Amino acid sequence: MPYRRLPNTDQARVRALKAAVEKGDLYSVRDLAISLKTLFEARNFLQRFEAAQIYYTQCYDNQAKASRKHQANVKTARLYISHFIQVLNLAVLRDEIKTSHKNMYGLPEANVVPDLLSEAALVEWGKKIIEGEQQRTAQGGIPIYNPTIARVKVHYDIFLDSYERQKNLQALTNRSLEELASMRGRADELILDIWNQVETKYQDVTPNEVRLDKCRDYGLIYYYRSSEKVKEENDMLIDTHSHLFLEEFSEDLPQVMERARKAGVSHIFMPNIDSMTIEPMLSVCADYPDLCYPMIGLHPTSVNETYERELAIVRERLSAPNNFVAIGEIGLDLYWDKTFLNEQLFVLEKQIEWALEYNFPIVIHSREAFDYIYKVMKTYKNTPLTGIFHSFTGTPDEAAKLLEFEGFMLGINGVVTFKKSTLPDTLRTVPLERIVLETDSPYLTPVPNRGKRNESANVRDTFLKIAEIYQMNPEYVAQVTTENALKVFVIRK
Repeated sequence: MPYRRLPNTDQARVRALKAAVEKGDLYSVRDLAISLKTLFEARNFLQRFEAAQIYYTQCYDNQAKASRKHQANVKTARLYISHFIQVLNLAVLRDEIKTSHKNMYGLPEANVVPDLLSEAALVEWGKKIIEGEQQRTAQGGIPIYNPTIARVKVHYDIFLDSYERQKNLQALTNRSLEELASMRGRADELILDIWNQVETKYQDVTPNEVRLDKCRDYGLIYYYRSSEKVKEENDMLIDTHSHLFLEEFSEDLPQVMERARKAGVSHIFMPNIDSMTIEPMLSVCADYPDLCYPMIGLHPTSVNETYERELAIVRERLSAPNNFVAIGEIGLDLYWDKTFLNEQLFVLEKQIEWALEYNFPIVIHSREAFDYIYKVMKTYKNTPLTGIFHSFTGTPDEAAKLLEFEGFMLGINGVVTFKKSTLPDTLRTVPLERIVLETDSPYLTPVPNRGKRNESANVRDTFLKIAEIYQMNPEYVAQVTTENALKVFVIRK
């Protein structure tokens, strides 16, 4: 039998309460599965709880948006302070400034640059350097140029202002989170009361699946053990690449998940995009632990001036206890421009190194960058590295080159169903044992639903097209592609 579990995220709590409250607007009193008293309590509480959640989200978003600009200010301030110290040290070496004068700056006599990695260090050393230069020149010393202390001070003041603003925003976010957290206990009490009343109301309904559907209508979410998964057909499918944590699914995620189960989907593997999408992804995985599995990585389209900070977050997440199954999606994307090509290459190789360090597979995104990807991957050919070349749409020659990497699969999605796609011809040169299925939801919806939002249930359309291309029994194709996926991912419970 399936089992229920109370929501463990705020978004899920809101969805559960909303589902019940909305029934009060649709049903008469006699048709309601919950008491009027419970309905009124849930409606009143939901308004306050949802407002608290929205306020916290706003605070967090404001902090995150300001953080991007702040990190640019941090980088600039660090550059100018570090450069000034280096020029100062050089002037000392040239006997243009006395070694003893470094005491004015709080610097040691050795010609080194202090550690400026932390923001606290920047606050400290920026102040010391500015005051030291002012003190030395006031005593008749020749000012340092390129950079001048005036330019250092301008960028230091900009950093200091954003540093204080960021601390205030963080404090505001923390207070709003504390307020939200204080309401979770009452939310859980209400949800439990609602669910108990609903199940009591429908306890005599048969068959069981009809009873469960009536309960689900009030927001109850049921989980299935591996031997109990709901299937429309016997075929068990795996969606190796889906972004069900994005806003496109915020209104009907439970229904999306149920459709996936009924389509025979047993696993959904989800890569984040950047630091802002880590928590939404983990939240969905926490709500559907028997179905959804998280990856972690920095997407190439998110590589910009703040890539160092983003990489640091990935590293921090990897080094802490986690349930990640892969590092992804990572790679190169040169579709729009090549401005950050060098940074994308650095980020890709750094994350590959972490994959080897933590024994994780990788999921590679490549867009208008095949030659670069192939060149990078060749250096890891004789390593234990495994993974998936996500959203493969290339030529037979490109497929052959990628198949050189024995631990890697080709991820095939809805593109294979497109009328003008050349991918079917390419796949006829690829062994089925090297293919995994994916959706890339909400993107790349397969025929016959092309033009609509994609979701994990639609992996069945891709699967059926693959069976047609290979002219093989669908059950066999499902079995092989599922085995292929489970060979790649490391599920750690």
